Amino acid sequence: MGKCGVGWILLATIFFLDPVCGLQWENKPADVVYACAGSKVTLPWRFEVTKNEAVTGVSWIHDGALSSSLMASMVHDHFLATGDYSARVRHVQNGGLVVKDLVAEDTGNYSIEVSVVAEGLFRSYQQTVTVQVGDGPMVKGDLRADQDPQARWDEASQEWNIRLTCGSFTFLGPPPVDVVWTTPDGDSKASSGYETGHFYLSLLTPVRGGNYTCSIPEIRFPDICNRQHGGHFMALSASVGVDEVKARLSLLEANQEKLLADNAHLQDRLRNVEQAHASDMQNASQYFRANQEKLLADNAHLHDRLRNVEQAHASDMQNASQYFRGMVTSLGDQIDDMKILYIKTADLEHKIAALSGPCNPRSHVEIDDAWRSVDQGSGSNCDKNLNPGWYRFFLHGENAVIPTTCVPRSHCGTVATMWLDLQGQSLPDVGDEVTARACAHWTSGCCRTESPITVRNCGLYFVYKLNPAPNCNQAFCVEPRK
Repeated sequence: MGKCGVGWILLATIFFLDPVCGLQWENKPADVVYACAGSKVTLPWRFEVTKNEAVTGVSWIHDGALSSSLMASMVHDHFLATGDYSARVRHVQNGGLVVKDLVAEDTGNYSIEVSVVAEGLFRSYQQTVTVQVGDGPMVKGDLRADQDPQARWDEASQEWNIRLTCGSFTFLGPPPVDVVWTTPDGDSKASSGYETGHFYLSLLTPVRGGNYTCSIPEIRFPDICNRQHGGHFMALSASVGVDEVKARLSLLEANQEKLLADNAHLQDRLRNVEQAHASDMQNASQYFRANQEKLLADNAHLHDRLRNVEQAHASDMQNASQYFRGMVTSLGDQIDDMKILYIKTADLEHKIAALSGPCNPRSHVEIDDAWRSVDQGSGSNCDKNLNPGWYRFFLHGENAVIPTTCVPRSHCGTVATMWLDLQGQSLPDVGDEVTARACAHWTSGCCRTESPITVRNCGLYFVYKLNPAPNCNQAFCVEPRK
């Protein structure tokens, strides 16, 4: 699709609007179209308007070298050709135009302008294409093949090469054909490129000497308007002889010149750097001398200030020593009082924690099973019939806790040992509780089965909210509280 070119005409009030892309170009010719004298050319413009637009007119215009002419127009669905074009133009599709019986003077720019109206606003859309009409081969004079007098630097390969040219062609845009080069060995090569009317071939190093011929295949003659005259086509080939020794000398000279130029450039840069360095060193020397003098003066000033500070500090330290000795004595007495208060407070917190919620002896069940010790071996004990609720553990009458690390299987008087996995948490502070999981260590890992478990810190001991073991033989392990 082409971009919208929009011209605005306001019927009543002039105001500003953002351009809205309405009409769309569904098809358009290439930027440059080639045709031969006596033939015809088709400019296949095709467009589509939006549902709220109505086409009011279409115009086709030719801008030649000397004049500009209206070729045809479309008004109320009627196609009207003008002047000399009335017998030579024909309308196709909704914007296409065919021009026949072309002559060299028909070369130029061809434009289509479509006018539409939408919501009281007139808009115009335009497209332009260049048509080149060839009256005979599109070559200036005879086709020539030449060798550039000097080697050329190729940025892509970063090398010097010998370039052969073939021309001169009159194409206004990209060439419709390519020339074929025949090397001294009889090989065929395509052109390396095209610029300013000449196809060119870059010879790779080392250069092969001999005759190089450029030619256009006969099958492509109609594309460049090369017609038969008296049963024969105009010859479109040319040769150039390449002296291998001279070519290689040219490459050496070019490389030498480039090296000399690079060397001169480097010498200039070196001189500039040396001059800049000398200037910088001189400035730096002056700067450091000035700074050194300032540093010496500052150093003497700081020595004087330091002596004053040391004298004042010695006096302050003597006074502070006497003051802090008195403070230490007083603080020691306060610390002793705080220790007593802390011990009493901690004891009170433990007692409160031991009497609240599940810490209350009436709210949990006490278990003292010697076989649950992590030091016991295997057994058949099982907690599958354990009633859900809060429990406190003992070992031989002393406080015990469920281990928080994996216990080897076949211990604690059972097969699958159950332990407390805090899952990255810490044991709760006094009066707090955390929820984690109870894991059973069996044959396939430390947590073959799991069940929820809640642990509460009652100060002097812990209580656990347990659920029955998922399977047998699985039982909770305990160890003395450290």
